[in-house]
Amino acid sequence: MEASELSTLPWARAEPLEIQLANGSGMDGGRPLVRLRALPDGEEVLVEATWADDDEDYDYWPPLFLPDRPESVFHGSFPKSRAMEYTEAAGAAIPLSTIVPGVVTEPFLGDRGDVRCQSRYGDGRWTVWMRRRLDTGSEFDAQIAPGGRYAFGCAAFDHAGKRHAYAPPTFHLVLED
Repeated sequence: MEASELSTLPWARAEPLEIQLANGSGMDGGRPLVRLRALPDGEEVLVEATWADDDEDYDYWPPLFLPDRPESVFHGSFPKSRAMEYTEAAGAAIPLSTIVPGVVTEPFLGDRGDVRCQSRYGDGRWTVWMRRRLDTGSEFDAQIAPGGRYAFGCAAFDHAGKRHAYAPPTFHLVLED
């Protein structure tokens, strides 16, 4: 299944977990309500996260997830394959007020590439879809199996270098048999 197809899954079938985040800056006064839904498909666990944000903020969010624009890992960055060496001539050719990416990226490989994501902003809401194989084959990853219980945390970043909205408790993902 391609990442672009994640939005078409039957997310309404999955019971939502609503998490009130706190202590952040930016969206919803630093207290966005995040709704999570999970769907296993036998080989992967797929997660949908949604929350309200009255400003798309592509200049800052989402730093961890792949937007609808396949050419960039996040706005303000671009793939290493498109990077070029900076020269005075190249710099002089950039028009004033141009937003220049601050980070050069490349696809995550190895264990860091086990989680794949896509995000979309519309109607005042962010939606992020994440997917990961149940068994990644890595000694460093939790191998997820139906009936197991897996701890996770939840946080959101919005115009904040340090004041990320988060939920202090630990939550658990449990896939039914």
